Amino acid sequence: MTWKKTTLAAILFFSSFVSIAQQNALDFDDVDDYASASNASALIANSNAMSMTMWVYPTNSAAGWPNFDGFAGFRNDANADFYLLQLNSTAVEARYRNSAGTSYDISYSGLNLNAWNHFALIYDGVTLSLYHNGVFQSSIAAMGTITNTTQAFNIGPLPFSTNFYLDGKLDEVSLWNTALSALEVSDMYNGCGINGSSPGLKLLYKFNQGVAGGNNAGTTTLIDGAGNINATLSGLALSGSSSNFVTGVIGGGSSTVSDVGCDSYTWSENGMTYTTSGTYSHVIPNGSANGCDSIVYLNLTISSPNDINASVTACDSYTWSINGQTYTTTTTATETLTNSQGCPYDYTLNITIKYSSSSTDVIESCVPITWMDGNTYSSTTNTPTHVLTNSVGCDSIITLDLTINAVLNTVTDNGDGSYTADASGVTYQWVDCNNSYAPLAGETGQTFTPTQNGSYAVIVDNSDCADTSACVEVATIGLEELKSEFKIFPIPADDELFIQAHIQDAYQFKITDLLGKELVRRELNNEPINIQFLPTGTYLLEISNGTNIVYRCTVVKE
Repeated sequence: MTWKKTTLAAILFFSSFVSIAQQNALDFDDVDDYASASNASALIANSNAMSMTMWVYPTNSAAGWPNFDGFAGFRNDANADFYLLQLNSTAVEARYRNSAGTSYDISYSGLNLNAWNHFALIYDGVTLSLYHNGVFQSSIAAMGTITNTTQAFNIGPLPFSTNFYLDGKLDEVSLWNTALSALEVSDMYNGCGINGSSPGLKLLYKFNQGVAGGNNAGTTTLIDGAGNINATLSGLALSGSSSNFVTGVIGGGSSTVSDVGCDSYTWSENGMTYTTSGTYSHVIPNGSANGCDSIVYLNLTISSPNDINASVTACDSYTWSINGQTYTTTTTATETLTNSQGCPYDYTLNITIKYSSSSTDVIESCVPITWMDGNTYSSTTNTPTHVLTNSVGCDSIITLDLTINAVLNTVTDNGDGSYTADASGVTYQWVDCNNSYAPLAGETGQTFTPTQNGSYAVIVDNSDCADTSACVEVATIGLEELKSEFKIFPIPADDELFIQAHIQDAYQFKITDLLGKELVRRELNNEPINIQFLPTGTYLLEISNGTNIVYRCTVVKE
């Protein structure tokens, strides 16, 4: 490439900036790389004006305390500060501190990462001003001078307890003992470089040494193009694409654009197609207004989003949040979406629909039942439901259809020695409770008249249900009528019962409850019988002569 040399003869200052465009820059690794010009503060000591300019290519997106990135300048944090450093991914700090220790700071948020930025810091005795890419940005009132003559001019770091090392590149760093004008700064930004013989120029490091990206291990100093103090290099590997001399900013200015390509990107500046993210550059010969070559940087992001293929299983229906549609059958749906960079991709969803089931649990019962839901039902109903899980993992809804076919199982004592089942229109079978409820032959009527003493019940059956009544005790059949032989009083009795026998004989008596449990037994001697301890109720009284029962009746205790 041929670099165009520009001559601006109309203004004297312009002519002082005539030079060939920069070729190399110096890359710093943010670890221990730096360059230092000893005692350089003597060049601006006691001057009421000073300027510093540089091209910087910062790459540290995580700059911040305690890892600020120093660009260049003087810094002892006491009486000789004139520097620029990177505060964070977008901001820089510019500081001037005079010999009295008074500091003046400018903070500016406009730094462009991964791109060349031109800065000019200018002090004219009353104002500290900052320029970025040839344009004034901010200023602050300032005063005083720097009298320190032993402070080093640092390039790449700024001194601190751990040092603020730069992660990035520097080119065309200069120091002046004059205050550059706005026009001079603009021409410097848009020009082809700084002439080492410019009036007021004290230090000029063009970094045009060695071979960009090559083996420069023998290089130990940076040449001062102004001819005053060469800077000592330290910590740099000086071999390869970093921590070494690299391709520098091209005179005539630069610009940076950022864009996104979906899978690939064809840059209109050079017609080239890129398929990977990165920073690309294109030189425009004679592209600047002053006839210098200019450069355009492209910060390119290639986005290649992957298609998504997912599956979902749902019961009965599924509403996809991507498109808001509801699906009730198994299917495959696809939607074309865009990611945050605006690049398209397909989202395919394989939808499997399974279904809930329902059934009815039909139950007929003679007695209350406890169903699967844990509840007990004693009457006919068809409303209870219970939810289980079916074989495909969906709801299985079961409804209870219950019919209670209860049958009346009570018996009425007719008072004439017969007993009648209260249920009508059913079948009957009278049974002997004392013989394991054995059926009584021929006793299948609603009414039953026992012919001998015992305990009897009836089984009633309405064809759906069968139930057995409570047993009734029969104890008055076949007894001799001996009431005239015995006087029993009072009836009902309270605390005492009297039994008087008209015929003197050896009699015994016993009192049992209706189930046959013996409560009292003794010889009959016409003395009062204490029944105070018996609960209120009806009891059986039996009188025997030692061999046979001669009399049986019921007594009532109040």
